[in-house]
Amino acid sequence: MSRRPNELVLVAWNLYAGNTDRNVLAYLAEVAALEGPDVFCLSEAFNHADVLGEFAMFHGYTLLQEPPNPRRRRGRVVDDTGDCAILVHDRHKVRRDWVDVMTRFWTVLRYRRRHAPHRYQVALLTVRGQKWRVRASHWPTHGFEGPNAKAVLESARASRRWLLRSNTPSIDVGDLNEKLSRLVSFYGQRFGFFGRGIDVAVTRNVTDAVWSELDKGGSDHHGRLYRFTA
Repeated sequence: MSRRPNELVLVAWNLYAGNTDRNVLAYLAEVAALEGPDVFCLSEAFNHADVLGEFAMFHGYTLLQEPPNPRRRRGRVVDDTGDCAILVHDRHKVRRDWVDVMTRFWTVLRYRRRHAPHRYQVALLTVRGQKWRVRASHWPTHGFEGPNAKAVLESARASRRWLLRSNTPSIDVGDLNEKLSRLVSFYGQRFGFFGRGIDVAVTRNVTDAVWSELDKGGSDHHGRLYRFTA
């Protein structure tokens, strides 16, 4: 697919922990065939690491994901290692990748389960000669004023610092578990905001973006297709 040198096509999707590997593989394969994204940013990916590796191998992507803990639900605290993942098409260069680790524990009230601090997958890429910084995020639940407010605020502050750290076009995208209007209020006017609901991209040094909503693919979240311009 022909792309402009300063364009990045990115698909963000919360896979849903209870989704099936069959659904996940079929969805990613279909989106890859139809849209040819440069990057996928995924959340709730810990239960689907094997199928993500399979997709990457057979569809020409590099998987950036921490190995999930196979005993993640045993014990008093749920281990969400591997929650966030990034898939980068093999035609592009991964210059660096790392994980930004938070410190605040948080609780899923519905199940009364305490979760370990969240961990966000980050990458510095070169796509058609243009550098991009990409961050896959999945913030704790219930927003800035809920019972996990300290953990949410920690993730928000870490995101804002990361976006401000470089003049390279930067994108933090995923399931941020907060309304877009509240995110705009927190970050301020120096940032760009794209998406709707709680599935949002926050950007810096991005000149423009258009987005569209994709199917759910067996998840409880729609995918988002973004076309960013540096």
